[in-house]
Order: sequence, then C-alpha cells, then structure tokens
Amino acid sequence: VLRESVDTRTVVAFTPTGQAVEDWDDMIVVQIFEDSRKPSGADLFATTTGAYEGACSTVRGGAYQEGDSNGYPAGFWVLGCNENPASGDGETAFFRVIEGQQATYLLQRTWRTAPWPADGQPEIPEAARREAMAALASFIVCDPGQGQRHPCPDTNAPLSPLGGR
Repeated sequence: VLRESVDTRTVVAFTPTGQAVEDWDDMIVVQIFEDSRKPSGADLFATTTGAYEGACSTVRGGAYQEGDSNGYPAGFWVLGCNENPASGDGETAFFRVIEGQQATYLLQRTWRTAPWPADGQPEIPEAARREAMAALASFIVCDPGQGQRHPCPDTNAPLSPLGGR
C-alpha cells in the first residue's frame, strides 16, 4: 500500500499480495481531491487521456460517460495503452469519478499486460473485467448529514464478495 498526500490531493494505491507498488501487474488507486477548485470528472478524463497520449505508442479508450451516483455527478471511462516505450508493457485502466460536495474522488483499476497490437485488445480475462466493473459500480460517496439526498449504506449489512455492502 502506498499513501501520499500532496497539497489538497491524497493518493492511496493498493496491490495484491506478492506485488509491490513499484513492480505491479494490477493495482487499485484511489485519489481524493479536496479543494474549492477540485477537478470535475471531465477535467480528470482530459488529464488522464493526455497522460496516456504522452506516454504510449497508441492509446485506445472510450468516451467520458456521465451519470449520477448516490445523488452526485459521476463519470466512467476506459483507457488502454498498447505499449509504453518507457516500461515496454501494455496497460489498461478503468476509471470511475464521483464529484462529491467537499471533494472529487477518482477510483482507478489498472492492469499491466504484455504489449498488444495497436489494432488489438489487451489480454485481460473477461471475469477480471466484470469484477472490476462491479467493484467500480459499488463505489459510492455518501453524506450521513444528508441521508435523504446522499444516503450511506447500512454498516450492519454483510459484505459482498467484492467488498461492497
């Protein structure tokens, strides 16, 4: 686990047992942007897309999909890098952003893969993709003080296999 805070941004990165933040095959990263000028989901989409375009031979991805999550503006997007010349690896990430009242929260599920053809697909098992989508969909921001508008989950409910309630 890596945790760092810089100014008004906190980053926490998680890797499975046996992997390190410096040498990973799959990772979950949570970023929290707390500031009156916190970025919007569209801002973060543009920033991450620009970072991939600057680092990758070919970038594939979908459009920014806007929606709502527990009464807050939310978004989702996917980016794929067929080969990062600096690492020699391919990379694919699913992103979910929620624009809360006091912060913007970005959850990222990323896989490193073997490089893949620019017109191809990364080798990520379908079950892993489905699990990642379910985990991202279960990520919410709630506000106990505004239970009607942004209700929090029942903390006494049993956990699901994906960690959600």
